[in-house]
Amino acid sequence: LGEEQECRGKRQGSLQVWKSEWTEVEDDAPPRHSSSPTCEYG
Repeated sequence: LGEEQECRGKRQGSLQVWKSEWTEVEDDAPPRHSSSPTCEYG
């Protein structure tokens, strides 16, 4: 979770919304963002 915390500092607001949306569909979503979820996709 080290990388995730770094991204969280850069885009805390957008990241929270991004995680909230993905948390709901994370089970059905493809594991393409399993390595760095927010750095690249956010």
